[in-house]
Amino acid sequence: MSKRTGLIGSCCLLAVVLAATQGQSQEHKQMDPEQMAMMAKMMAYATPGANHQHLGAMTGTFICETKFWMAPGAPPEQSTGTMTSRWMLDNRYLQQNYKGEWMGQPFHGFGLMGFDNSTNKFFSTWMDTFSTGLFYETGSCDESGKNFTLSGENFDPHLGTKRSTKSSIEVINDSKHILRMFSKTPDGKEMKTFEMIATKK
Repeated sequence: MSKRTGLIGSCCLLAVVLAATQGQSQEHKQMDPEQMAMMAKMMAYATPGANHQHLGAMTGTFICETKFWMAPGAPPEQSTGTMTSRWMLDNRYLQQNYKGEWMGQPFHGFGLMGFDNSTNKFFSTWMDTFSTGLFYETGSCDESGKNFTLSGENFDPHLGTKRSTKSSIEVINDSKHILRMFSKTPDGKEMKTFEMIATKK
């Protein structure tokens, strides 16, 4: 059984247990040790911690300078845009909204970053007006909380199939961070495909 399925089952069981106590007298409403342990686990899963705080340096409105490489050695496509990132759901998730232009066309992107207490991993999702799918990676950060490394398997429209992807985020300070993205070339070598330097307005 997956962790997600187990979590849903635990939530349902907890709901049934709590609902069953509604018609009982006050002295019988006290949870037993097993129910209290279940509640403690649920609260630990749902409570933001130190890892969530590492994302705080990326909140605010940023001017973004981006570069995109189509092939090794090729000159990059360059553009600028604005990224507004803010906390949502009581500091559990970082919501990112990007607006700018890409290859002469209006470009709008939306992403979420967070830390999953159940897997002990950071995750990043992204969707934009140049796709109809979801880009998803998971990973970790170093002890400083300023260097994130994430990876995943995502669809490449040029190949018509999924391929391994890798991203890194380097937090310089609360006013600047750099996103870099990498993929594998047909000969298996790692290539930087994207870079975004975000500077707070």
